[in-house]
Amino acid sequence: MDPSPEILERVGREVLETMAFMFVMPGMESEEEKGPYSTVLVEFSGHAKGLLVLQMPDEILPELAANMLGDDEAEPEPGQQMDALGELANVICGNLLAEMAGPEPVFDLVSPVIITDVSELEKKIGSGKKTRAFLPLEEGWVELALVLLD
Repeated sequence: MDPSPEILERVGREVLETMAFMFVMPGMESEEEKGPYSTVLVEFSGHAKGLLVLQMPDEILPELAANMLGDDEAEPEPGQQMDALGELANVICGNLLAEMAGPEPVFDLVSPVIITDVSELEKKIGSGKKTRAFLPLEEGWVELALVLLD
């Protein structure tokens, strides 16, 4: 499997648009100042072993959850916001693995985990092969990282 930033960006964009109705703004290349943000991790094993990391500003989590729940009127609870973030990462990871490895190989995905300790994340990543994509949104951003482990 050969992950490229272009594949990671394309799959991330497609899932964001179809699942969360959040659209990537082409041409915006510089990263915004990172305020408070949430990080979710999906580990996988099987044909390859690794993890997908998704980060998103906390301020757009209510919009993410409302869009995914199909309810623009209600303010989703914090638990619903974290569930939506985890589900988004899970779907991106599954679609990305199928895109990179094809439909034949089998992967086991671990339930998404919200990361609160960055040092824990750094330990998991270790010296794995990293691919990163930054997706600027109309209001905010999404950062994706795919790490393949030995």
